[in-house]
Amino acid sequence: MLDEQELGLTGALDEQTTAKIGKLYEVEAIVTGTVSKFGNTISLVAKLIDTKTAKVMATADVKTTSVDAIPGAIDELARDLAKEP
Repeated sequence: MLDEQELGLTGALDEQTTAKIGKLYEVEAIVTGTVSKFGNTISLVAKLIDTKTAKVMATADVKTTSVDAIPGAIDELARDLAKEP
């Protein structure tokens, strides 16, 4: 599991890797994301990736200036990723 998390952090999730993760954990999609801080702005970005095709199914991003607002921002990211295209 930690190896897959490390791959997500490096951005090395290619078609073969996502398919392997999907088969191993029996999931149809995985979510990867980043958290960055620029000045006072905290940016959270998430991608929903199909484990069979490695195609990005959805993306979402939220910005905040408060660390305390991050849990709510994560909820917002999840809602955005779950929306039908």
